[in-house]
Amino acid sequence: MLGLVIVLVSGLVACKSEETRKPRSASAGPPAVGSCDYRSEVLDGKRHSCLEIYDATAVELHAGWCNELSGPRDHPTFRKGQGCPLEGRRGGCLFPNGTVSWQYEGKPSCMGAMEFKDAPTIEKATPYRCATPKLCRETMSVFDMTKTVDKQNCESGGGTFEMGTCSADQVAGRCATRSRFQDTTWVYYAPMTTEQAKQHCETMPGTFTPP
Repeated sequence: MLGLVIVLVSGLVACKSEETRKPRSASAGPPAVGSCDYRSEVLDGKRHSCLEIYDATAVELHAGWCNELSGPRDHPTFRKGQGCPLEGRRGGCLFPNGTVSWQYEGKPSCMGAMEFKDAPTIEKATPYRCATPKLCRETMSVFDMTKTVDKQNCESGGGTFEMGTCSADQVAGRCATRSRFQDTTWVYYAPMTTEQAKQHCETMPGTFTPP
């Protein structure tokens, strides 16, 4: 069971908005509330990507992360209230909560995301679960997560990955965690006690809610 928890925690990557959006392009979609333009010089050439944020409550979280990327060869620029440059986009990555990483130079790294070639297709946010008898991870996503490595990681750990919410039967507690790319709810089940569930939640760290 501990092994599955570790696998699931490593895959943290959910969207609060459930509205249906059109594919995002230069002329469609809601305006970005912030962006992190990142350029770097690496051994195999230059890299340039830019992250667009659409959740106003996550701006400070992204801003802090973006500024920490700064280094001798790494040049991040965070802009509040501005999106990424339109010129030179070469596809990118769409994350479960709707955050978009546009690629300009170099190869995109889409771990925990869905790669796109032109502009992302953003669907209505839908719940996906990785369930075992004692623990269930529930994530909202704006794309089909059954086509990602999340499904493989879940099943390799003995879980069942599918669309839908976690069961509400015999719940010992819930733990809400947040990353830059997804929000996740972990549901604990008996025979785990509420106190055990709370202790595990606090180590993630997360916000615990008793049954």
